[in-house]
Parts: sequence; C-alpha cells; structure tokens
Amino acid sequence: MAAQVGATKIREETLRAALRPAVVHSFLESEAARAATLEGLIEAELLRAYAAHAGLEVTPAALEARATHLRAVWGLNAERASSLAKEELLLEQMMAHERIAVEPTPEEITANYLQTQSAFKVKARVRFEMVTVAPRSRETKTDELHHQEAIALKRRLESRKSIDAHVKQRSEYLLMKEQIEPGLREQAFDAEVGSVIGPLANRDGFSLAVIKAHRPEGYKSLDEVHEIVYERAKKEKRRLGREALLQKARETIPVQNFDSAWNRQWSRLLSLARSSHLKSEP
Repeated sequence: MAAQVGATKIREETLRAALRPAVVHSFLESEAARAATLEGLIEAELLRAYAAHAGLEVTPAALEARATHLRAVWGLNAERASSLAKEELLLEQMMAHERIAVEPTPEEITANYLQTQSAFKVKARVRFEMVTVAPRSRETKTDELHHQEAIALKRRLESRKSIDAHVKQRSEYLLMKEQIEPGLREQAFDAEVGSVIGPLANRDGFSLAVIKAHRPEGYKSLDEVHEIVYERAKKEKRRLGREALLQKARETIPVQNFDSAWNRQWSRLLSLARSSHLKSEP
C-alpha cells in the first residue's frame, strides 16, 4: 500500500486494507475517525500502545472531572469531551512516566561507562605543585640574590622542613607532557614523587615544582565523567524503550513507511505531553 504520510485524508476502504480489523473498528465508529489521517491513526495507536506498555490508566473519577471541565471551557459534546479528556490524562501520565522510565540505574551507568570507555582515554599525566618562593619586586635585590634565596628554600623543602613563611603563591596542576612548559616538561615526568624541581625562573620570579603523583596512560574514572555517562545511559535507555513500543506498533499497524510516520508522531506526542493542556477546537 502506498500510503501518503502527511495531512492527506484517506478513505475508509484504504484504512481497512492497511489496518487490522480490530484496530479499524476502534477508529471507524464515528464520522471523525472516518476522516482521520494516517498520522492521526498512528498517534492514537501510539498513545494506546504506550499506555498499555507502561501500565497507565485513567480512573473514572479523573476522566469525569476532566471531561466536565472540557465541556464547560470548549463547549464539546459528551462523547468528544470524554475522548479528549482521556487523551489529555494519558499524555500527562506519559510525560511523567517518560521521566521516570528513562532514569538509568547505577548498574546501567557503569555498564555504559565500560562500553564507551575508549572515548575517555587520556595520556600519561603528572600532578605537581608550583610554589612561588622568590617573587620579583621593586626592591633592589638582583635576580642572582632571588635565585640564591630560592635554592636555599629548595633545600629546606627537600629536607621536609616548612617553608610556608616564604611561600608567596601555590598552584596545583595535573597535566599531560605537551601541556607543561619546556623547561619543566622532561624533569617533571622523570622525577620521583616528592622530588623538588627548580628553581625555575618565570615572569613572577622563581618557583619550585613539587611532584605529587604520576598517572600513567589510561582512562578517566567514572567519577570524572559521571555526568557525561549518565546522559548517554539515559539517552540509550530512552531509545531502547521507544524501540520496544515501535516494534509493538509495527505489528499492530502494518503499513508501508510506518517508521518515519511513527517517529514524527512520537515527537508530536512528547510536545503535546509537555504542554499543561491540549488545545482542541470544538
């Protein structure tokens, strides 16, 4: 069947040829259904399939309250108000279920991290602290005197003695080799943990580099990339859930070009579900 997906209305006999009798019966009882588009049929069946899959249902009390509201606001007849009320309530439940159903568990987050770990590969890095101990100033001291002071402080630091009283600034870094300035690059990666490198001249004066840790080439930990992995796991869970619905609907509405029509209607349903109320003309 060459069903045209769009706003084109299709006749009852075309629907009967495209859809199973059980589905046709529910749609063709009223004149409105006879004039429905293929998108409208898929949308209605999608909502029905989602409700069944997610265990959603509308209570008689909630249905009556919403239908009464719609009759008063839009002037709808009882049949139309009841139909629209059920659709609104199911859509609201669908949106709430969508938020809960796609929330990944800790196990799913860990599994996604392991599956996509190659995306988080990092080169070898070194953690070190840069300690400015002899800053440049407007005083009359020469660079040589500054350098001698820095050497003396380095010796104290290597002897595990405190130099806090002489420290002007501390900054800690975790960098790959190519991110480190050439004067420090090779020494930092070759030095043992606890080693003190310097004095190193820079625009601020003289600094000492204290090696804190070496991190070999490997992968960022799950804690470091948790937010990224969480979003990926959530997206994958949403995709799998919708694919399960799609497979059920394919069996219910076996028409050509079904997937593209379904995907458009799914987006529209979510858009409707995010609205506080559906807008419907009498």
